[in-house]
Amino acid sequence: MATVLIGIGGMLYRLDPTTFAFASRAHALYFPSVMEVLIAFGYVCLAIAGFVVAVKCLPILAAPISAWHDLVEFVRVDRPEIELEPHDLSNHYRPHFAN
Repeated sequence: MATVLIGIGGMLYRLDPTTFAFASRAHALYFPSVMEVLIAFGYVCLAIAGFVVAVKCLPILAAPISAWHDLVEFVRVDRPEIELEPHDLSNHYRPHFAN
C-alpha cells in the first residue's frame, strides 16, 4: 500500500509543474519531443523487463507439478546424502491447485 502511495505521490509531484505552475502563452501548444517519447517508452520497457527478470529469478509464478517431481528425482540421483521427506498434503488451508 505504501508503494502505491509513493508512486501516486511521485506522479503528482511531476504533474504539478506542468499543470499548475506552467502558464502558457495564448495559443501555445506543447507536444513532447521524440526524445521525451523515447525516454517514456524506455521506462515502460524497463518496467516490463524488470518484471520478466523477477518472474524468472524469483519464485513468483508456480512451476508445473512435473517440474517439481523432476527436481526431486534429480536431487535423489545427484545428492543421495540429502534425505527427502514427503510432505503432508492433507493441510486443508492449501489451495487445491497446490496439491
